[in-house]
Amino acid sequence: MIECLTEDRLAELLPINKVVQDLHVRAYPELFRSNPDPHDLLEFFRAARTAEGGAILADCRPCGIVGYALLSVDTRPGNALVHDQCYGHLQQIAVLPEWQRKGVGRGLIRASVAHFRSQGVQEWRASWWAFNEASAALLTAEGLVPSLQFGRARL
Repeated sequence: MIECLTEDRLAELLPINKVVQDLHVRAYPELFRSNPDPHDLLEFFRAARTAEGGAILADCRPCGIVGYALLSVDTRPGNALVHDQCYGHLQQIAVLPEWQRKGVGRGLIRASVAHFRSQGVQEWRASWWAFNEASAALLTAEGLVPSLQFGRARL
């Protein structure tokens, strides 16, 4: 069952976050922290959950939380080149390995889209790292169309 996570359950996200964090560390150890401080992570989740339009959705099973999605509603003012923007942002999605490919990620995305609709936004976005083929496949299967690419190079 997917629910909007409350403050008292934030610590249950830490083991799930470790799975996705470790994946990122393996790809870019110079960028991602290998062992983020749990207190700092809880503050990060707390701030995300309480931001305007923010939420953390969790797939809660009898065994505990098996996946989560961290959401925000972001606005960007327009300028001479682009219009004002307001969109739902799926900032993170993480699912325990033993629950992957069982509909958990898909359910979290669909619940995220419903949350964004309830916030009155007309578009949702997410980004993923090029090495994360599983996320790319899931997000594009759920309707996202890649539209902007970033590159990076060490100096």
